[in-house]
Amino acid sequence: MSYLVLARKYRPETFEKVVGQEPIARTLQNALKTGRLAHAYLFTGPRGVGKTSMARILAKALQCETGPTPTPCLQCARCKAVAASHDLDVIEIDGASNRGIENIRDLRESVRYAATGGKYKVYIVDEVHQITQDAFNAFLKTLEEPPPHVVFVFATTEPRKVPETIRSRCQEFEFRRISDAAIAAHLRDVCAGEKFELEAGLDAAIARRARGGLRDALSLLDQLAAFGGGAIRHESFQELTGFLAPDRVRELFDALLARDAGAALTWVAGALDRGAAAADLIDQWLDHLRALLHRRSASPRPPELPGVAGEALAKQAAALDDAQLLGSMQVLIEARRALRDLEDERLVLEMAVVELARIAELPSLRDALAQLPAGVSSNAPARATAPPPSPRAPPPPPRAPASLAAPPATAAAPAATPAAAPAAAPSAAAPVATTPPADLPARFQQLVAALMSESPSLAVQLGGFVPLREAEGVVEVAPKAGQALPPPSARLDEATRRIARRLFGAPWVVRPVAAPRDAASAAGRAPGAGEVARTRALEQIRDVFGGETVAGDPGA
Repeated sequence: MSYLVLARKYRPETFEKVVGQEPIARTLQNALKTGRLAHAYLFTGPRGVGKTSMARILAKALQCETGPTPTPCLQCARCKAVAASHDLDVIEIDGASNRGIENIRDLRESVRYAATGGKYKVYIVDEVHQITQDAFNAFLKTLEEPPPHVVFVFATTEPRKVPETIRSRCQEFEFRRISDAAIAAHLRDVCAGEKFELEAGLDAAIARRARGGLRDALSLLDQLAAFGGGAIRHESFQELTGFLAPDRVRELFDALLARDAGAALTWVAGALDRGAAAADLIDQWLDHLRALLHRRSASPRPPELPGVAGEALAKQAAALDDAQLLGSMQVLIEARRALRDLEDERLVLEMAVVELARIAELPSLRDALAQLPAGVSSNAPARATAPPPSPRAPPPPPRAPASLAAPPATAAAPAATPAAAPAAAPSAAAPVATTPPADLPARFQQLVAALMSESPSLAVQLGGFVPLREAEGVVEVAPKAGQALPPPSARLDEATRRIARRLFGAPWVVRPVAAPRDAASAAGRAPGAGEVARTRALEQIRDVFGGETVAGDPGA
């Protein structure tokens, strides 16, 4: 007798044996008990979760010699015929190869004939979404009013492709992914029945790899048993699947938290050279971050990673705040999507780990608030406003040349009477107040930390700048040492405006400039009135006509 794979050998034969779909099994059992059997069912859900198995159990319950019954005997000739796929009244149809209107016409003709030996004729149509629209239309009348001896059971992994006219004529059951705990328990039972040697913790690793599909888990167990000759070890699991031990993933995050991008790139190269799949690596990284997130959130049942001490996970979780954790997970989710568009998997992974290392460098919101000077509120306006003009203050000249944009102490102005003082705000030629040096860096870090929760990639871009000076909402920033001036980004500009308005009560216009030669003198120099006026004019032109302002240093 030929070998029977585990997925078929351990296929459930009764409702009680179905793993992870207990609510659906209970509903069908009660329908059989009370005689409230529908004429058509639609089973939906991902692959390997029990749709076809449940359909065959329902057919067995209807065809059993003691049926219809919620507990088929499994001993009568009809039960054995259904289990062996030999029953003439249980017709299984593949929707992918019988999808045309001619096939549906043949089906309409066959349902008119009575069952050959049992009480019902059961039609199980797998992958029903493959049937064409014309074929579905030809089937509507038969499906709505079938003969009383006919029961249809449709199964599909893509219910959105099934027309609503079909779905409305069926009782629909959604099969969900099976929990890792249920799959692991079933794997232990199978290993006990097959006399396999299963290392501790490997059942959970196989369950995570299966992603909620019991059939996939059993198929992988079959491969591991063949690979190890009945002994299922962690080494064979890692060699066969490319999955790394959770402790190896912890080493990567130790390097990232140490801001060692070089070590992280070396780790990625080694993992890929050992045959690990890029998608599997990202999934493992997400699992690790999820474990850290649960510990930061004081979850009563945080996910456990086999082989990784809880103290090590707690230490890593304490080194990151929620925004950095969520931002890191968002980076990995975006990288997972990028794998579908780019052929170079190594490039996607390298970009992801470098961005994760830079996220670890960015300040947390808690640290940014702690750096604010005493007496400065976190939601105060971002710039210091000039005091209102004194009644004896001279009015500013209507058109001031750039040379008059000097501090008031050196500007000569004629005396004026109180009546001549203007009531309007000072013009662009008035002296410009700058943010105190102790205040601007802390608020800039607060802005970067707040941007992290919305877009980690934009936060990394903004974190690559050093604030130089600020005047009337225009913040000049320079790239950090060793970095070139990046191209302008409309997304970054819009995000900083919006977040600064929320945090400080006024928008910020972040203006990248080349790094000054004399950092000490540049930090103390405020932009002149001509620079402020020119920047505002350019912003107004951009708001009206669209486009972007090309950043540069006007003094270069």
